[in-house]
Amino acid sequence: MKATRLKLYGSVALALGFLFGSYFAVEQSHAVSWTRYGIAFVVTAVGAVLLRVAQSRSGGEEHKVAADITTIGRTLDTLVTRVSAMNASKTEADVFGVSQRIDDECVDTINEFVEAREALIHRHGLELYAELMNEFARGERALNRAWCASADGYVDEVNLCLERAESHLTAARAVFQRVASPDRHAT
Repeated sequence: MKATRLKLYGSVALALGFLFGSYFAVEQSHAVSWTRYGIAFVVTAVGAVLLRVAQSRSGGEEHKVAADITTIGRTLDTLVTRVSAMNASKTEADVFGVSQRIDDECVDTINEFVEAREALIHRHGLELYAELMNEFARGERALNRAWCASADGYVDEVNLCLERAESHLTAARAVFQRVASPDRHAT
């Protein structure tokens, strides 16, 4: 069965089990029909299991994971390059133009990264995912703060946030490069 069908069936079972279980729990004020409630609980549990299976099948397809890993590396390289360029030209840049530049040069790339990020879990596990996402989230947050400071015209805050964003995104790329190196897979 395809992952999309499993996801559909799992979602329906989960929702129906939850709704009927809730209904059976409050249907009679003096007692709960434990048999019907138990059946609803089982349907909910089956829905949750189907969703887990669908998630592992769709995310675990090796060609999709490989493509997403490539996307992650490319987007991290692109973000570091673009933020480094913004940081290098920050003294000449119009403070109010930085927010537009972030929108134009970084938002789509960040969205691509976010769409592909779960491949890290399938390929490298939760520990690496958490380490990389910690740095990435800090970098993204610093970019968001730079955007806000730019919109408000705070030059010093823009400069500080661009430096932080570059530092954290570079660290995220270093984490990715450490585990994505060919030497690691050869062992």
